[in-house]
Amino acid sequence: MATSPDTTQWKALYDAARQFHAQGPWEMLPEDRLFAVEMPESGDTLYCSVLGATGSQRGLIATRGARGLLGYIMLTADELDEDEAPLEQDGLSFLLGDGSLLSDEDREVHAQLGLSFEGDSSWPLFRSLRAHLVATRLDAAEAASLTTALEQTNLLAKDLRAGASLPETGENEVVGRRRDATGTWNTTVLSMPPPPPDIRLEADPVQCAVILRRGRRSRAVWEATIMTLGQVETDDGTDAFWARLLLCVDAGTKQVAGGEVLGPDVSPQHALVAAIEKGGTIPRYVDLTSGLLESQLKPLADVLKIRLRRVERLRVMDEVRKQMKQAQPLS
Repeated sequence: MATSPDTTQWKALYDAARQFHAQGPWEMLPEDRLFAVEMPESGDTLYCSVLGATGSQRGLIATRGARGLLGYIMLTADELDEDEAPLEQDGLSFLLGDGSLLSDEDREVHAQLGLSFEGDSSWPLFRSLRAHLVATRLDAAEAASLTTALEQTNLLAKDLRAGASLPETGENEVVGRRRDATGTWNTTVLSMPPPPPDIRLEADPVQCAVILRRGRRSRAVWEATIMTLGQVETDDGTDAFWARLLLCVDAGTKQVAGGEVLGPDVSPQHALVAAIEKGGTIPRYVDLTSGLLESQLKPLADVLKIRLRRVERLRVMDEVRKQMKQAQPLS
């Protein structure tokens, strides 16, 4: 069971954050300069990106493994829709921002450590990110890992400022920080994680067969996107999650063709099946702007002989989303 960080761990984390703020590693490490930090205790690797070089939010995102790295790559490559972007991240987050974003638990830690911050961009905010789950406070192991990542980011930026050059990397390699057998940290080359397994057909094959036999194939064009409805608290002690909606709109009639709510582990394939079953019609095309959603739906689209098309804009969907966003969020 995860434990909360103790006072010593919190102090180490906040000390590393203060050094980060004072040193300004964003001046030496652009946001697209991905680097890795290998955790000495576990051997796990965090793939990190410093925020702030573009003058926007300052901080550090430390993604976990292949799943976290994929979310980061798709985010920076504009492969995620607006509502998907914050929900597909898996990692540890440190941001310098407005104190109004802090929780009561954050302020309790500040009181314990005697910390105070001033200004609109100097309040440290630490969070654990998991795909589709509401961001949570760090546990003890996560606090230790993020402390190490921040410390090594500071040292890497310090070396660069002093004129050090980074080693060259090959395909599937990244510059990283690793501690050797003597306890000395070095800048070296680390391997990228293997990619996540390909997405397979997750919908029920029997349902797909029934749809193919009974469904009425049309020339309709649907537009599809993932829309966030709000946070859902659970009664079984599991983490709160974001309720997501696979929203499908018929571009010709401008009517909602399907809108199935997804739990944290429910595939969009199931929602598309439900939308088709409800209307009894198989669209010829499904237009979308998200590369992630395209990859998630492709195995099902291949079975049902639906053509997925990436487009720059979902014109009908934009208006539907605008109207739905004005409704009361799910609580």
